[in-house]
This record gives sequence, structure tokens and C-alpha cells, in this order.
Amino acid sequence: MDDGYYVFTVAVTRKACYNYYHFDAQSGECVLDCPEHCATCHKVSETDENTPPVCDSCVPTYFLYEFPVRECKQSACPPGCTSCQLQPSGEYYCWWCYAPYLYSYNCPFKCISPTALDVCADGKIGIINEGCQVVCRDCTDPNCKTCKMLDATNQNYDKCDICNDGYYFDVPQNRCL
Repeated sequence: MDDGYYVFTVAVTRKACYNYYHFDAQSGECVLDCPEHCATCHKVSETDENTPPVCDSCVPTYFLYEFPVRECKQSACPPGCTSCQLQPSGEYYCWWCYAPYLYSYNCPFKCISPTALDVCADGKIGIINEGCQVVCRDCTDPNCKTCKMLDATNQNYDKCDICNDGYYFDVPQNRCL
């Protein structure tokens, strides 16, 4: 009692959360409950509290399967693949590849290891043809000894890794001079 007034302290320890949410005591907020093994997720419908959340990404060693339901499973997608779909044939289709793997539209639903493209002689770069085979073409810069593909979806875009003897890489011009 201070100056005739009583001071009461009320601790709020919990607030009511909707379905698929839980109360986080540290933040004092309701937090979305992701399905098992999901690292991140989102609600499909913000107006329907009975609609469960769907996975956006998985915890390590789990892979995101797109169909029939977006869920994380431990059975492995092909190497380099972060999200895949099992086909009736037993083959997996990749939807997303993680670095350093490349996704090539010439070889849909597969992730390509960058080392698979390192089979070409100096001055050439490996690209994926429509038959999902590696073929060699000249580097864009003729003064380049070795080049690397920067984007597997646009196989005409490579960058010089090492210039031929007597040349140096000019950053503003993005080529060997």
C-alpha cells in the first residue's frame, strides 16, 4: 500500500491461439505450428482456422515432396534435389536444386552436379543438351582458358575463371584483356 492505493501486478502467462498455432512464452505471441519435420511453413487460408499449414522447407536430412501433399519425408530425393515428386514409374522428378547443383531446362526434373560439366578441354565449357548429355562448347570469351557456367537455365551465359597466358581479367568489362 502506497499513499492509500493498492498496487496489483497481474502476470499474463498465456493467450488463446487458433488451431495450428501455439503460444510462445518468450515472444508472447501465437506461432504457427509447422507439420512434422518442416523448417518453415505457411497457412494456405488465413480466414479458415481449420486449414492446416503446408511446408515450405524441411529440416536437415528431410526432403520436400510436392505431391500428393506438401510434406517432408526422410527418403532421399536424388542428389542435389531439395524438393521432388515420386512418379508412378518409381523415378523422382526434382522441383528445386540446391547449390552448387544446377537445374537445366534442357534436362527437366533433374539436378546436375557442377563436376559433371568439368569434362571439357581448356577454352570450352560443358553444357547439358536436350538428351541430358554433357556437350562441350567454346567459352564466350576467346581469351579465356577456363570458364564456368553462371546459370544453367541460360547456357549461353558463362564467366571466365582463368584467362589465357598474357591476359588478365578486367572486372568492369567482365572479360579477359
